Amino acid sequence: MALAKNHRANNCRDSDLSRLLNRIVLLLPLYLLCDRIYLTNKNYYSLKWRSQNLLLLSIVVFLSISISITAITSYKIVKGLLLDSLKEQVLLKTHQSQDDIDNWLAIRKTEIKTLANSVMVRSLC
Repeated sequence: MALAKNHRANNCRDSDLSRLLNRIVLLLPLYLLCDRIYLTNKNYYSLKWRSQNLLLLSIVVFLSISISITAITSYKIVKGLLLDSLKEQVLLKTHQSQDDIDNWLAIRKTEIKTLANSVMVRSLC
């Protein structure tokens, strides 16, 4: 009896194994065909993606360099304009201060002349 159970279990295993082998044999050519198509497409798309990525990378690098050059040039131009503007403002303030000092000295000169010509100061001498 135990032998019969073992024999049936072996038959079940053998039949399961043979069914699995039949499926593998039937599906293997289809798998290989699909795999071959996939690899062909993968290589095609890989080359296509590689060229597109290279083009995209080139565009990004070109734009980055262009933007950097534009920014540096713009910075230098604005810096020069600001320096010129500041120089003009400093010169204007300097001239205004010079005029203020000249006016102050002129007033003091006239005060001194007025005092020098007054009778009171002449009598002191």
